Amino acid sequence: MFPVLHAILSLLFFFQCTRFTAAVLINITIDDTFGDAVTGQKFAYSPSDLWNTGQNCTVCEARLDPSKVHNGTWHDSTFFPLGVVPNSNIPMNASVSFVGTALYVFCVLAHTSSPLDGQTDMTFTVDGRVVGTFAEQPNGSPSVDYGVPVFSIDNLSPGPHQFTLTNGHVNGNTSLVLLDHVVYTTEQDEIIASSSSHATLSTLKCSLSVILAVTVPRFIANQRDLNSRHQRQ
Repeated sequence: MFPVLHAILSLLFFFQCTRFTAAVLINITIDDTFGDAVTGQKFAYSPSDLWNTGQNCTVCEARLDPSKVHNGTWHDSTFFPLGVVPNSNIPMNASVSFVGTALYVFCVLAHTSSPLDGQTDMTFTVDGRVVGTFAEQPNGSPSVDYGVPVFSIDNLSPGPHQFTLTNGHVNGNTSLVLLDHVVYTTEQDEIIASSSSHATLSTLKCSLSVILAVTVPRFIANQRDLNSRHQRQ
């Protein structure tokens, strides 16, 4: 009887004190300016003097509605062919690190050809490997498209990755990039019933289970020894 009781108490201890976890997928946004909403990781722009914070730029030709972009911010860069302007024919990079299995890139697209040239030519790399491109010619429309998903990848191995968006390529055509934000998918261990009140209750239950699992079998053993002594007397 006593071994059975001890086993029951041990099971009670296990179920009360074991933390059950389950991996869940969540999406996290990395803003072009403020960075990762969770880790604080921010984009690195290079060459830094060829990127502009769009909402503060006074010389940029793109005039966007801040209410239609994430956090009211965007980054603006224009690649120019060789000889058009100083610092021309230099591709521009926006890079950021993340830990996840998928990535989605969102930009703003302009369709005018003059005075703002909306032509765009982007290349995307993950961990140093080219994984996609996006190119579009302006159609002359004065409209602007916000939150356009220009690239996505959903088969990354779990773990850290380095993403780079490159604007233009050497000896290429003019290219405008208006970077809004990226979203990545990652796994998070979710503690089941992890509210503070439940956690307190679980702690009390766990403590009680430990006490029972340790003291009750010891008490029973002591009582059995006492009974044996009385019987011998």
